[in-house]
Amino acid sequence: MSEQVEVVEEKTVSHIVLPFQEGRGAKWIIEAISTIVEEADVKFTPQGMSLKALDPSRVAMIQVKIPAQDGYQCEKETILGVDFKTLSKFLKRVRKDESVKLVVKNGKVSVVIEGKVKRTFTINAYAVEEYQELPDVNVKYVAEAKVILAELASIIRDLDTMRHSTVLITISPEGVSLKSGDELSTAEISMKDAVVEVKTEETVSVAFSLEHLSGIIKKLDKLAEIITIRLAPQKPLELECETIAGKIKYWLAPSATE
Repeated sequence: MSEQVEVVEEKTVSHIVLPFQEGRGAKWIIEAISTIVEEADVKFTPQGMSLKALDPSRVAMIQVKIPAQDGYQCEKETILGVDFKTLSKFLKRVRKDESVKLVVKNGKVSVVIEGKVKRTFTINAYAVEEYQELPDVNVKYVAEAKVILAELASIIRDLDTMRHSTVLITISPEGVSLKSGDELSTAEISMKDAVVEVKTEETVSVAFSLEHLSGIIKKLDKLAEIITIRLAPQKPLELECETIAGKIKYWLAPSATE
């Protein structure tokens, strides 16, 4: 999809306002989405906004749910195709003391940034003719850990320097560890006191693409203090975090090179 998307004239898009009191929260949520897909279908209802999108390689999926808050406006269910890559460019320079709201009107999506000055950026959207929501990930997870997100992000940055292709995540009753390596070098890091809670009766280890995991963790790191990691043998990784704006879930398929 190009930055200027053809608007479907046959359907009328209702007026919608999605506010973010902390502008940088909007920035990181939209950037998190744009790391998975360039554009996606978004559902707006009177209860809030939701999105579920699968990346082009079909190995990663993201779900975002933002409940209706003060200032939110949506009279009826509306499905729109939105170019998140372009929206993320508009939000690059949002400051911490600025507020952001997304405004949908007349088939266009506007990003309104307000602080000492008011900036408005607008792109075309399109009404979706046939909306098919992606199915839920149906996995019985046997290991779960809540960890400090900033520490996990720091570990991922350390592993990035090794330039390995995969990372092995292990959850056991004793804690959480991450390991990556090849014939020339290895790195193994225990999260120790960065683990808030562990729920498992067994040790589960699964390998995932370090590139995919690094991309999303770097964005989520800005949004929450705690992240939940869920594992099951040979099944997708599930990450979940609660942000000031809403809930984000992310799934990543196991690496084929495990």
